[in-house]
Amino acid sequence: MISVEAALEIILNEIKTLGMERVDILSALGRVLGEDISAAVDNPPWDNSAMDGYAVRMADTKKASKNKPVILSIIEDLPAGYTAKKSVKKGEAIRIMTGAPMPIGADAVVMVEETERQEARGKRSEYLKRQRLAIISEGPARISKVAILS
Repeated sequence: MISVEAALEIILNEIKTLGMERVDILSALGRVLGEDISAAVDNPPWDNSAMDGYAVRMADTKKASKNKPVILSIIEDLPAGYTAKKSVKKGEAIRIMTGAPMPIGADAVVMVEETERQEARGKRSEYLKRQRLAIISEGPARISKVAILS
């Protein structure tokens, strides 16, 4: 019996490359790209959120722990297709939807899929399972706080 490495070497030595040919995009389905390609411009031309969640400053969450949660105020809801009217400053977060441009000042997004909702004394809370992010919206005025518990 031969080693995996020896078998791989034998196989690769016997394989001959087929070369490359240029085809139109509609004929490329099912083919393998023969060389790297890159776009001349970014699309979209801004950083955007790849998920629903909360746009935060990572620096605000570094010292968070179960015993000493970091409290962040949710200052805006940002749906896809819109830009934030406010920038994220120290102690703040913006609820952000997939595809929305990242607000100025934010450098991280906490995924909404990592939350679970609980009703308690008229307050809506969301708790992150892994990072233990608690978001509390109080009353009809929607004054919101985010507690990052670690």
